[in-house]
Amino acid sequence: MTIETEGGRAAAGGTQPVANDAPTSAIDAEALLAGRREIQIEFRGQVYRLSITSGGKLLLTK
Repeated sequence: MTIETEGGRAAAGGTQPVANDAPTSAIDAEALLAGRREIQIEFRGQVYRLSITSGGKLLLTK
């Protein structure tokens, strides 16, 4: 899975973005979560949790 980031593209599990001249685009959160209420995202050696609150909002925590 490849995720578009502001600085380029980063392959899942990779730590270095790849140069990309394409404009930044939005990632659909429901597609990213794939039916789950919470996922873990690793970024530069740190693990973050992206979850949906009971009020239906997104919450990113370290």
